[in-house]
Amino acid sequence: MTTLCDQVDILLVGDSAGMVMLGYENTAPVTMEQMCMFTE
Repeated sequence: MTTLCDQVDILLVGDSAGMVMLGYENTAPVTMEQMCMFTE
């Protein structure tokens, strides 16, 4: 059975994930390591 993930060619992860998921007040402290973590 085909799933939605099988049909996705690209995934966009924004630095605003640091605000939403890590509770930062802005996006300045978000590191590249954290951005990579969000894609896992």
